[in-house]
Amino acid sequence: MSLIQIEGLTKKFGRRILFENLNFSFSPGIYWLKGKNGQGKSTLLDIVAGMDRNITGKIKVNRQKMLYLTNHPIGLFPYTVSENLAILFKTFKLKLSGGQEEILHNFLGNSFSDPYSVLSTGQRMKLGLSLVLVSEWDIILLDETLSTVDTTSRAIICKRLDHLAISKGTIVIYVSHGEVSRTLTKSSTVISIKEKGLVYE
Repeated sequence: MSLIQIEGLTKKFGRRILFENLNFSFSPGIYWLKGKNGQGKSTLLDIVAGMDRNITGKIKVNRQKMLYLTNHPIGLFPYTVSENLAILFKTFKLKLSGGQEEILHNFLGNSFSDPYSVLSTGQRMKLGLSLVLVSEWDIILLDETLSTVDTTSRAIICKRLDHLAISKGTIVIYVSHGEVSRTLTKSSTVISIKEKGLVYE
C-alpha cells in the first residue's frame, strides 16, 4: 500500500517559514491541496517528490512508481508528438499493449505526426498526462496540470485518477485554483495550507 508520512517538516525561505514542525500522512485516495499563492503548495509537492531536500524533518514515501507533472509541458521542440511519446516511454521504461495504444490515439487524436512546436499549451500538457493513462502509479502529483486541458480530455484523466485511487491504491495529490471536475471534487479530500501546516476542510 502506498503511504506518504511527513514527520516534523520545517521549510524556510530565508527568514520566511512556509511549514513548521508539520506532521501529516497521506494514504491511498485523492487529495485536493489548496492554499493562497505563495503558501507552499508547489513547494510541498517538490518536497514529497524528493526534488527539494533543503528541509528539516523526515519524508517517508513507501512507493515504487511516482509521477509528478507540473504546469510546465513535457516535450522537446525538434520532435513530433509520436517521437516525444517514444522518448517519454523510454524514460519511464514503459511498453504499450495494443489496447493502450488505442487509448492514446483516442486521447491525443490525430496529432501524432504534428511537430511539438505547433501544439497549443493544452495539447502539450496532454503529452505528460498520457502517462497517467498507460501505466499504474503508486503516487501521482499534479500541480495545475489540468488547467489548460480541454474539458473532454480533463474528464478522461479525472476518471482514470478515480479508478487508480479506488482500484489500485494510488495516492493522488493535485493543486488547482478552481474545481477541475465535479467527478474529481466528489472523490477528493480537501486539504488547505494554513498557519504553516495542513488542515482538513
